[in-house]
Amino acid sequence: MEIRASDTIKIDGDNSNTATGVFSDVNTDAEGNAGGVTISTANLNLTNGGLVDASTFGNGDAGDINITTVNLSLTQRGFVGASAVGSGDPGGIFIVAEDTISLDNSIIRNATETMAVGNSEGINITTDRLLVTNGGQIITPTFGQVDGGDVNITAFTEVSFDGVNPSRPTAPSSIFTIVNDPDTEGNGGDINITTDIFSLSDGALLTSGTNGIGDAGNITINATNVSFTSGSGIQSDSNSTAQGNAGNLTVQADSVSLDNNSQISASTRSSGGGIINLQIAEDLTLRNNSLISAEAFNNANGGNLEIDARFIVAFPSDGNGNDIIASAEQGDGGNINITAEALFGLEERPATLGNGTNDLDASSEFGLSGNVTLNLPDANNIQETGELSTNVVDIETVTSGACAADAEASGLVIQGKGGVPPTPVSPLSADVLIDDEKPMTPNLSQPQNQYSTQNITHQIQPVAYKDNGEPIYIARGVIKQADGNVILTAYPTGNNATRTPRDAANCHQTK
Repeated sequence: MEIRASDTIKIDGDNSNTATGVFSDVNTDAEGNAGGVTISTANLNLTNGGLVDASTFGNGDAGDINITTVNLSLTQRGFVGASAVGSGDPGGIFIVAEDTISLDNSIIRNATETMAVGNSEGINITTDRLLVTNGGQIITPTFGQVDGGDVNITAFTEVSFDGVNPSRPTAPSSIFTIVNDPDTEGNGGDINITTDIFSLSDGALLTSGTNGIGDAGNITINATNVSFTSGSGIQSDSNSTAQGNAGNLTVQADSVSLDNNSQISASTRSSGGGIINLQIAEDLTLRNNSLISAEAFNNANGGNLEIDARFIVAFPSDGNGNDIIASAEQGDGGNINITAEALFGLEERPATLGNGTNDLDASSEFGLSGNVTLNLPDANNIQETGELSTNVVDIETVTSGACAADAEASGLVIQGKGGVPPTPVSPLSADVLIDDEKPMTPNLSQPQNQYSTQNITHQIQPVAYKDNGEPIYIARGVIKQADGNVILTAYPTGNNATRTPRDAANCHQTK
């Protein structure tokens, strides 16, 4: 089936119990393949249960769904699905939107059910922006003996998942590829996302889990900026009923931040933990009880953590603190390998509940502990975040006693040219006068060629004599007369340009 429209296609289910939409299905007890659905339009809007579906419920293959548009909007339980419920191969979902794809309390689903015989082609999205809100979901579960489909997303500007379904708080905005039942032997699909800005907020999750025999899928995120806030995160976990292993998590980004109980988790409760690999060009920051975990429970072994970043910063937090763990209970702990220029706010120690500290933990309660390896420029460069002092230094208090402690023994000798002026607008001082290794402060009340320092009167000596015997003195002061004439004096005068240093008053104190 092919539908084309130059402007808009809108499918409104009107919240009725009767399915409203575009279908290409193989019905129950039927034999044959579904033809699939192809839609090309500028704007496609599915709302109030409106749907596009290409599934098989009988003995035949499901068809593909191909959507090419500028904007795709799914609101109020809008639905796009291609699944294999009967004994056939599931189709794939391929969506190209030039501008924006938005899912608000709506679903894109590609499932392999119990009787499916072929692997799914998954969900493939190319757009500029993908915005998922109010419990919107992109899902590829598997219930049978075949693998679940992958979710592949390329968004040139942004991928954002935010919030939960307002009527079902346990249903977050999410992507999940899950091995659904304990008897399911297929592996979960992978999640691959490439974008510029990737954000999860207010409980949004990316999950590739396993409850069955198959392994959970892997999650790979390639972005410039990655942020998780308010209980959101990515996880690839092996649950308590599973025999399969947790998947691997790989994040390649310029910066990654986790805040307010957010997490990156590849934990396991029954089999092997996944590998978490974070390749960060700049900084990894953790705030407010956030977690990076390849933890193992029961008899399972912990997974490994590989983190490469410029700086890793964990801010002080109450509660559990911000932890990086690969610990185990009865099995062996995993390994934590960190390469960074510096590590701030984290220490190697057990990450116990409620300890309020930021911990690196690869321990095991009853098995072998893993290794924590820090590849830092300085092997001891694990630093706590410093607290700035609230006490402001009073310069006058600091300098007031500089010479008063011992008037006879203390002193300050200044030699040479130049120096720092006492204020930005004051002129630089030049040569200074030293008498018996002591600076001389002039008594400007002394007349002629005499001045005194520290109650000692000094006679100014000439530096040379003219041929007629008249002495020559260094000019040490300036006097401007009322008529405008300027006279250079051999003794210091009371102006700002004096070449003689002035001692601080407290330097003349005696015991």
